[in-house]
Amino acid sequence: MKLERTGHDAFALRVSAVELSSLIAAVRLAVDVLGGDEQAPPEAVARLRALLGDYERAAARLRRPDGRPWGLPEDSPGPASA
Repeated sequence: MKLERTGHDAFALRVSAVELSSLIAAVRLAVDVLGGDEQAPPEAVARLRALLGDYERAAARLRRPDGRPWGLPEDSPGPASA
């Protein structure tokens, strides 16, 4: 993992696929747990949900060299062949 400051309140994070997967899984778990907790700060839950949405939109823009989106199983033909 490599973290660099790119601005006053901006950072660049370089992680492996496994590290990214672990971070996203932790955010999903936190949303599930905090979303069901009446004492959890609503702003924190909303920010985590927004972060997941940002991640999912960014991930959807990524493509494999063959044009299939990341996240599809290796043997999936992808939407172009559907």
